[in-house]
Amino acid sequence: MNQTANITVPADVRFLEVVALFVSRMAELAGMRTDDVHRIELAVDEACTNVIKHSYAYDGSQLYSVSCTFDDRTFTIHVEDRGKPFDPEAVPEPDRRSPLENRTIGGLGLFLIRETMDEVTHSRLPDGTKRLTLKKTISNDRK
Repeated sequence: MNQTANITVPADVRFLEVVALFVSRMAELAGMRTDDVHRIELAVDEACTNVIKHSYAYDGSQLYSVSCTFDDRTFTIHVEDRGKPFDPEAVPEPDRRSPLENRTIGGLGLFLIRETMDEVTHSRLPDGTKRLTLKKTISNDRK
């Protein structure tokens, strides 16, 4: 049976902790391993920071939503906003081999999200809402 909950918060960095608490608690309820809960927190923090910074340019009067759904096998997070359009395919993978001073700024957050989660997709809903979907398989091993 699917369990779902969602929250809507202002696009303000002060609410990142609220989102982290919500997502981590939902992941715990889903039976996620502690290390996976931490990975999910990191991915969602990066995703929400991108919404705040890039979609809404730190305009705290704007809102975005985060929903969590789980069943016995998969934990899914949707981050939705109606801000500035974004093409994730236009963001090159960061060059992690170059010295820090030679690297281009940007793209590391999206890279971390992709590396942390089992599945990451971007879509646009019919009403124009952008949806980032993050999925993580729930391990039977509770270590």
